[in-house]
Amino acid sequence: MADEEPTIRQLAALARVALRAYAIEPARVRRAGASFNTVFHVVAADGRQFAARVGPVDRIHPEGCEAAEAAWLDRLADGGAAVNRAKRTVDGSASVTVEANGVPGPRPVMVFEWAPGRMLKADITTTRLVAAGRLCAHLHEIAAATDPAIPPHGVPIGDRVVYFDVPDRLWTLRPEYGTIFDEARDRAEATLDRIWHDQRAHAHLVHGDFTPANLVVDRATVTAIDFQDMIWAPEVIDLSFVVAVLRRSTDHAEHVAAFRRGYEERRRWPEIDPADLEDLIAVRRLSIANLNVALGWPNAATSIARHAELIRLYLHGVDGVV
Repeated sequence: MADEEPTIRQLAALARVALRAYAIEPARVRRAGASFNTVFHVVAADGRQFAARVGPVDRIHPEGCEAAEAAWLDRLADGGAAVNRAKRTVDGSASVTVEANGVPGPRPVMVFEWAPGRMLKADITTTRLVAAGRLCAHLHEIAAATDPAIPPHGVPIGDRVVYFDVPDRLWTLRPEYGTIFDEARDRAEATLDRIWHDQRAHAHLVHGDFTPANLVVDRATVTAIDFQDMIWAPEVIDLSFVVAVLRRSTDHAEHVAAFRRGYEERRRWPEIDPADLEDLIAVRRLSIANLNVALGWPNAATSIARHAELIRLYLHGVDGVV
């Protein structure tokens, strides 16, 4: 972990340095959003618009993920899916690594086409979730019909709780939370192993974080962004992650139903036992909890406590909503 966090001004300066590698002369660089990465809205001198994604010092994705993401975005866009392609540097690279004095680094930067509109998470409606479901089905449809039959370099396999490239630190939560994370992991991974055994032949590239925070709405168009977390997995695992996030809303039942309705307009929803779905949702929550422990994010304690409560509910057979 870096000892101190850089300012937005410093990260914007890094983005400007990176844009040189893309032969983009920026007229304006403003922060568009921040979570694991910091994304800047770039308006070029010639009027073109881009998104510059500046990564943190701590990597949680395998080497090669940037090239894999860019190549997959091209394939999806060629297939007619609403995604924002990644730009290439003047030498053909999918990303560039930049650093500057006073800013902990180096940091990877990718540049994408700008997706106009607002994040779905800012204004979720059932109509938009139906559209999001259709888009997710379209992505799965393209992936299922696309070679290769093995994960591309840089894409992790989603067959375990800790599939991000970080240390497994869930055990460090025992002093505060007892064995609940261990118990949940045993139950969830048993189901995950069984599903992988049964569906391994049907695994393909999936988004891995197809959530309202990674969907941009512009009138009737929903665009999927940020494929950095994409994994190689059966479709049901990708969909369970969507359900896990949609459950944060008090209207979660209506939201999940709307998303599924849109999905089924284009593709069959995978059959899954309700108990197995709960286990896969627990996989998502355990994975995010471990990220918080391993990376020590500023709000890690709060996030872990929230996931611990959800895990307790899960172990008692109660659907958790936060």
